[in-house]
Amino acid sequence: VVTTVAVDGWASDVAVNTVTNRTYVTLEPYSGFNGLAVIDGSNSVITTTIDKSLDAVAVNEVTNRIYALEQDPSGYDIVHVLDGVTSAPIATIPLDTTAYDPGGAIAVNPMTNRIYVSDFDGNLDNQVAVIDGNTNAVIGHIGVGSYPRGIAVNPTDNKIFISNYYSDTVSVVDGATNWVVGTVQVGSNPSGIATDPATGKVYVANSGSGTVSVIAISGQIANSPGSRISAYRTSDGTQVATAFTDNSGYWSLNVGVGSCPATGFRLFAEGSAGLQPRWYDSMDNYSEATCVSSATSNLTMTLPPAAVVQGYVKDIDSAADLSGASIYAFNASTGTFAGTATSGNQGPGRYSMNLLTGGSYKFLVRAGGTYSDMWFDGAASFSEATSVTAPATVNFSIGQQPAIVGYTKDHASAGNLTGVRIYMWRATDGAFVGSVGSDATGRYIKYLSASGSYKLLASSDPSHENRWYDGAPGYAEATPVGSPSTANFSLRQAGMISGQVTQGGSPLPNSLVSAYTSCGCTSPSNALSDASGNYSIKVPTTSASGWQYKLRFIPPSGPTLWHLDAAGFGSASLVNSPALGRNQAFP
Repeated sequence: VVTTVAVDGWASDVAVNTVTNRTYVTLEPYSGFNGLAVIDGSNSVITTTIDKSLDAVAVNEVTNRIYALEQDPSGYDIVHVLDGVTSAPIATIPLDTTAYDPGGAIAVNPMTNRIYVSDFDGNLDNQVAVIDGNTNAVIGHIGVGSYPRGIAVNPTDNKIFISNYYSDTVSVVDGATNWVVGTVQVGSNPSGIATDPATGKVYVANSGSGTVSVIAISGQIANSPGSRISAYRTSDGTQVATAFTDNSGYWSLNVGVGSCPATGFRLFAEGSAGLQPRWYDSMDNYSEATCVSSATSNLTMTLPPAAVVQGYVKDIDSAADLSGASIYAFNASTGTFAGTATSGNQGPGRYSMNLLTGGSYKFLVRAGGTYSDMWFDGAASFSEATSVTAPATVNFSIGQQPAIVGYTKDHASAGNLTGVRIYMWRATDGAFVGSVGSDATGRYIKYLSASGSYKLLASSDPSHENRWYDGAPGYAEATPVGSPSTANFSLRQAGMISGQVTQGGSPLPNSLVSAYTSCGCTSPSNALSDASGNYSIKVPTTSASGWQYKLRFIPPSGPTLWHLDAAGFGSASLVNSPALGRNQAFP
C-alpha cells in the first residue's frame, strides 16, 4: 500500500483513466454521503460530484467520458454521463427498471463507444442494457443468465462477458450483433469478472465457491467467417462450449480451466457450405485432434474444400427408403474415422456428408434392427470394402437378415453370463464379419447373411474360459454355423497360469508361452511376455475341466524350452490351473 486516500461515504466501485491519470470512486449513502469522488494523480480528492447513490463506474479513455450507475429507490435507475475534463454531468440515461437492489455493473468498449449495464436485482429481466455513447441512448438489451452481476469487455475482439450470479455461468456476447454466442459453466455465484485483451484470458471471481475461474481459448478460421467452433473435454468427450466466428473469422471459446492431456480440450470447426469440417489441427476425428489447454490464443485453422458424398439407403427387397440409418466414412489407407451422416437428412432415405476432395474412403452402413451392417459395395469387412474417391455417390441396398441366436451360461451352475463377446468369422475364407455381446439374460443375437456359414468364439472375462463353438479346440476344428441357427455356449470356470521369463537373470520380453492340455487334445492357449518378462495365460481350471497343462517357452532367439528345462512335451512337468510363479530361465 503506497498511500490511503480518504473519501466521504462508503467507497463501492473504482475506475481509472490512465490517459488523464484520474481515479473515480462511487460513494454509497449509508454513512450520509453520496456521489462520485474524483481523485487526481497526486492522490488528492479534487471534487465530489453527482449527489446520488452510485453503485458502479466506468471510463472511456478515448472520449474521456465517465459513466456512473445510480440505482434509484424511487424511480428509474440512471446512468450519469460526466465530462472527464470538468467532472461535470452532461447527460442522464434512464434504464428500464424501477426497483432498487445494489450490485449493478457497468463497462465500456472504447473502440465501439458502447456501454453495457447490468442490473443485479433482476428487474431488467436478466438482461444487459446496451447504450450508444455517441447518442447517450439505450439501443438494445441482451438476454443473459440469472441475475447478471459483473461485466468485462475485450475491445480486441469486441466480446463482452457477463457473470450470471445464480446461473453459475458466464454469457459471451458478440459486440457487433449483441448476440449471446456462448455460455460457460464456472464456479458458484460468479461476481467480479475481468479480461486480458493481450492473452484472451477471462478471470471470474466465484464468491460462492471461493475460487477464480480462468477461461478462454481463441483463434481464427482464416477462410470461413460465420463458422461454428465447439470444444470437447478430453477427460470424457463432453461438449463444453460453442461459438461462432466473426466477420474476420475470429472466435473465442470460454471453456473453463483445463490442461492437456488429461483435462484439456479438442476443437471441432464447421465452416460454410463447400468447406470440410475439421478437428484442430486439420484432423479427421476426435481421437486424432490436437489437445488444447486453456487459455490459449492465436489458434489458426484453414478449412479445406469439401467434396460431397451422397446417396441413398434402401431395403433390398421392397426398395423402400430407409431413414435413420448411420453411414460411416473411414480413411481407406489408415482406417481412421473420417465422418458420418444419417439417412433422411436430405430427404427420405437420402444422406449427404462433406469429405476431403480427392480423399479415398470406405463406407459402412448400420441400420440396426433386423438389418445387417454392410460395407460398400456389399462387402463383409473393411479390408474387402471398395474404396471411393470423393466426391461420389454411394448407395446402399440392404436386406433384413436371418440371425444366429443363443445363450451363454456358466457350465457348473447354468447361470446366465452377461457381457460375453461372441466373435464371428466367415468359414469359407476366415474373414471377420462381426461380434455381439450377451445381454442381461445371457442371450445374444447377430443378423448375418443366409448365404454364408460362420465359426464362432465366445470370449469372456477372466473368470470364464474362451471357447469355440461347439467345444472345438481351435478355429480349424470349430463347427461352421449357418444363419439362421442357434449356437449356445456353456463356459467353464477359468484360472490364470502366470510367471516370469528371464535370460541371464534379466527379464526377457516377447517370449511366446503356450499352455498345452496334458492330453494334447486341444489347441494351446498362448501369451507373450511383457517388458518385465511377465506372462499370464487364461485356461479352464483343473477342477472344472479335469485338465492339467504343459508349458512351452519360445524365446525371441535361441532354442525352445519346456517348463523346468524339459526337452519336450512328453517329459514336461504338469501344471494345475490356476497357478502362480511358473517361471522359466534361459541361459
